Amino acid sequence: MNPFLLVIRVRDLGENLNFYSQLGISFQKEKHGKGPVHYSAELSGMVFELYPCRENESVSNIRFGIKIKKADSLATEIKKWVENETDMAYSDYDGNEVFVVTDPDKRKIEVCFER
Repeated sequence: MNPFLLVIRVRDLGENLNFYSQLGISFQKEKHGKGPVHYSAELSGMVFELYPCRENESVSNIRFGIKIKKADSLATEIKKWVENETDMAYSDYDGNEVFVVTDPDKRKIEVCFER
């Protein structure tokens, strides 16, 4: 199991972009479909994204993602559980299956099953 995604919500996108850029992180501007403009960087194989908060959304709204190889011994059991708990499912750019579940404190967790 490997972490692959961390999304943080920010009140001021420009201010946070500047802050994290000062730490040496190089971001690219992105927009997916109807979603908001945000910034993305790759850090040692993990995607780190800054997203603007929606109205009345907390900055504590964090999204974390993990990848599980389908060949891993627990992958089948985990997938069955995730399929029952999912809020959303989709295929990513590489054709991997991704499920979004919500933890007990309402944070979104992406679980990606690698081909």
